[in-house]
Amino acid sequence: MNETTACCFSGHRPQKLPWGWDETDSVCTLVLDRLEKVIRTAIQSGARCFYTGMALGTDLWAAEILLRLRKELPETKLRLIAVLPFRGQASRYPDEWKQRYDRVLEQADEVVVLHERSSRSCYMERNRYMVDHADTLIAVYGGGAGGTKNTLEYAQRRGLKIVTISPETGEIQIQN
Repeated sequence: MNETTACCFSGHRPQKLPWGWDETDSVCTLVLDRLEKVIRTAIQSGARCFYTGMALGTDLWAAEILLRLRKELPETKLRLIAVLPFRGQASRYPDEWKQRYDRVLEQADEVVVLHERSSRSCYMERNRYMVDHADTLIAVYGGGAGGTKNTLEYAQRRGLKIVTISPETGEIQIQN
């Protein structure tokens, strides 16, 4: 990775991942290990600010990893910005995920709420906001239509470095 100052995260929700909701699955643990490796590499390259959209799955896993690394590496002064598409985003999350969401929000350095209510475009606006504030996009993406694909395409148009982790194999691809 080249020197960066800000990264954002995108990726599939659990129901679109090969392991579903089973975080003990060996492929899940491999992908989360790779996600941590990519985040550590970004930090070593100068990234200090990280944006998460707080969605189930990749967004929250990345935020939890970053918060753990922030405790491990206090000298880096890492910042976590939670970008909420609308207030009450987690209202339909399973209870365990609501608790994880709340823990991340409590520890975030900043919370940006884009809308008071959900709308058809609020998720896309959230993703664009994060890309517009970042130099690098870190994504867990295995193909297919949806928000992650749209975010990747937008990041490409904006000229961001894109680091993609395959949810099937854990393979890391870097696109400058």
